[in-house]
Amino acid sequence: MNLTGVDPYTGPAYFRRMGQEALPHDFVAISKGSLDSLEFDAIFCSFALHLADAGLLPQICLRLAQISPILVVLTPHKRPDIKPSWGWRIAEEVLDDRVRLRHYERA
Repeated sequence: MNLTGVDPYTGPAYFRRMGQEALPHDFVAISKGSLDSLEFDAIFCSFALHLADAGLLPQICLRLAQISPILVVLTPHKRPDIKPSWGWRIAEEVLDDRVRLRHYERA
């Protein structure tokens, strides 16, 4: 299994734990297509996507839908509210002790 971390802030911690560099892309760069040349089986956004600027969220989601058929979002609340017009439809939602997991499939 190959894992690729993407985090502009905690790269050193990722390297210590995983032994590889995390890609340093932030949400602005992703919304502009910085990951467009890559392809993933699934994307996991763990306690991060709800922090993205609401104005960037549609473009971020559309870009992610171009590079993966699956998006899994872990969040401590109901945000983000991802719309089907942003390239994703919800397949499953699980709530456990205020942590919400949403599994999306590319629309």
